[in-house]
Amino acid sequence: MANAIKTVNRIVRSVIVALFCTVTLVLAVSIVTRFLQPYMPGGIRIQIPWAEEFIKYAVLWICWLGAALVIPEHGHFALNLLTRKFPNLRIVRLVSSAVILFVAALFIFYGAQVCWSMRIQLTPSLHIPKLYINLIVPAAGALMVFYVIADLRSRRGGPAS
Repeated sequence: MANAIKTVNRIVRSVIVALFCTVTLVLAVSIVTRFLQPYMPGGIRIQIPWAEEFIKYAVLWICWLGAALVIPEHGHFALNLLTRKFPNLRIVRLVSSAVILFVAALFIFYGAQVCWSMRIQLTPSLHIPKLYINLIVPAAGALMVFYVIADLRSRRGGPAS
């Protein structure tokens, strides 16, 4: 289980880094083209109409993947206040995990409903189904469930440790 967590972490981090690099590149090209518009000879207009939309959706994916990625590192601030104040109380850790599982289940359930309801709608500039954009919500919820279950198994000294 520990190897699975490391592999999933590596994949998620790689996706986040790739998205962040792509967002940076697209944003830089978009800024340069907008800045150079007045100086283009003969009124040539270079436009990247999909850049803003792509950046918006990529940042959305980065945020959801990042929210899931901090779970194994115990990086959620509000829940860490309790677990750090009472580090030896097993019930506090269990309640913290139960809260994360509940919220992740909501992400999975309602995220799947939103994906299904938006499956035929297309994004304005990219012309891809909004299903693919919103798929990150239930996917991040499932990733959160995976991380919490792995953490619970490792804490009790089970196969994950």
